Amino acid sequence: LSQELEFINVSRLAGGVVAYDRTLNEEAPTEEPMFKGVNYVFDGRMGRRITDDQLGTCYTCGAKTHLITNCKNSNCHRRMVQCEHCQDAFYGTCSEGCKTRIVNEGL
Repeated sequence: LSQELEFINVSRLAGGVVAYDRTLNEEAPTEEPMFKGVNYVFDGRMGRRITDDQLGTCYTCGAKTHLITNCKNSNCHRRMVQCEHCQDAFYGTCSEGCKTRIVNEGL
């Protein structure tokens, strides 16, 4: 991947990004992190915010965001980046179709 994207001087972090963030916060809290945004994780947290940078694009409206969620429609359950406004407007779903389905299920 680093060769395809033409990155140079790529290293692995001992313990991963989460350990890097923990160490940075404990030992050098004023230092600017090299990792930006949210570190995506594969558990209920979805992601661990490292910086306030919003590097994602909302699946629904295209706004910049850092929020990752799953569509609330159990038949869809799409993992997506979605801004807070769209999470509210679409009741946590990814589309008008999924929103209609969960609204109708609630009746």
